[in-house]
Amino acid sequence: MAYKMKKFSGFKSSPAKHGDTPLHKRSLVDKVQLGLSVAGQTPVFGAIPDLVNTGISGGRAIRARLKGDKEGAKKHLKKAVVSGVSSIPGPGDAVGAKSISDDLGYGKKDLKWKENIPEKGWKDLKKSKT
Repeated sequence: MAYKMKKFSGFKSSPAKHGDTPLHKRSLVDKVQLGLSVAGQTPVFGAIPDLVNTGISGGRAIRARLKGDKEGAKKHLKKAVVSGVSSIPGPGDAVGAKSISDDLGYGKKDLKWKENIPEKGWKDLKKSKT
């Protein structure tokens, strides 16, 4: 008789998702912008891809606004601001890294880590702090 191990599920939210769209099903422009965000992390020359990304996001925001999509315009305008700030050496690199982690689905909003700790674990955690 063989012992059957329980399957570990890990996080309930898949880290490879961005919203409801997996990475391989995103539009070409989204993939190019993600690549530009990664290229923006390059020392010295990283500002160039970040500024290009700012222009693309700004254009997408204008296009969405002209089509009447206020939510899309707001989303792309926010990405334009983040890409613009990412072009600043130093602190901008941290903002860019956070943007990349959010785009890949590793952002704080996507991980449901509290659901993976049982209630008993929370009580033990609270006791250890006092």
